[in-house]
Amino acid sequence: MGDSNPQNHSQRSEDDYASKSTPFLIDILAYLIYRPPPELPSSCHDSTYIHVQTCFPEYSSDAETLRQMIYEQAAYPPIYYLELKGTHTETTYRRGGGVSFVPHSGSHGHHRHRHSPRWSTNGSKTSQKIITDFFIRINITHLLSSGPGIGGELKLLADNEIGYRGGIIKRFMPSIGSPELVNQHEELKAWCDKYVSDPSSTKSFALERVVSNHDTRKLESLLRSLIASTNYRGNVSVHFPTTYKSVTVYSPSWVNKWRMSTWVRWFFYLTFLWIFSWLFLFLSTARYEVVKVVYPYANLSPEEENRGVERRPTVMSEEAWVHLWENAIRRGVLGRMDCTHFEMGDEYRLATEVMMARGETPFVAPKPSRLARFFGVGIQFPARWQEREGWGYDS
Repeated sequence: MGDSNPQNHSQRSEDDYASKSTPFLIDILAYLIYRPPPELPSSCHDSTYIHVQTCFPEYSSDAETLRQMIYEQAAYPPIYYLELKGTHTETTYRRGGGVSFVPHSGSHGHHRHRHSPRWSTNGSKTSQKIITDFFIRINITHLLSSGPGIGGELKLLADNEIGYRGGIIKRFMPSIGSPELVNQHEELKAWCDKYVSDPSSTKSFALERVVSNHDTRKLESLLRSLIASTNYRGNVSVHFPTTYKSVTVYSPSWVNKWRMSTWVRWFFYLTFLWIFSWLFLFLSTARYEVVKVVYPYANLSPEEENRGVERRPTVMSEEAWVHLWENAIRRGVLGRMDCTHFEMGDEYRLATEVMMARGETPFVAPKPSRLARFFGVGIQFPARWQEREGWGYDS
């Protein structure tokens, strides 16, 4: 028999809210503390902030300055995101001078159309639009570190690994390994010394940030099941984009300065001179790619966990994270949230849990105002999530 005592029901709602909001202080501190890596002098980056480049002269002339820069950058993980997108296709049919359109129950999207005209067998022209029903973007960077200032694991190119060791091709030599190098700090210093002393006028030294041991397949499966619970019938894509993945130090030669200049790059793109220039850059640049910083989501990979070894996440497991965010994500999906210019943050998640604890059914209108989208406050429709017959079908 069901519990007819409304006070008990309210108490359960408050307890459930408390259990899901307990990590809120941790999460909000993470968002306040975890910042992008500090900007480097004489640096630039691409439009996606994936790769950062610097031509600061001291990084190529002073080995200790280069090493300290690597340590400083290693304290900052890459900015790691989760992106969920739902799309469906709508088809418009044209016969003669008339136009007919097939309506669709889920056609509330209002951005990013792609037209693909074609001719059908009966001679009528059709046009297809890909409609984006929702686009959710969540910053999950704080799941990669147990605390602010706690960087990743520094890994240097081992003697038995092939890589760029100061030449134009990957190879096993030269080796830095030596009995005199008693720890990794001295080995890194040796690589920095080698780069600085390299007589090549055009050279580069790269630092790569790597996310490891995140079971993205399990997380994707959980998220697809969550979205399916909203009766969404469109196409769902799940991605984990990463920014600030690498830092490349270039020597201050005229070639490297040109390759970092935006207008020079565009000139080469538009005139197709890049077809020839890339070969020149490849043959003239002494490349050092010997340093990686690994930021583990957990201590073991999913494959190692399946062998019977206990897997411990750095912050929380994939299942725990989905449990924490499921109501907010469901609300965002049903509300056709578009995170093209902002992120779904903890303020949205907390507002959703507050509404759930009060017995309200949160729902965001298809076209909320900017203020409402920012603060996560939407229109409420009691006693139903929405469109139980399904939505987001192709038409």
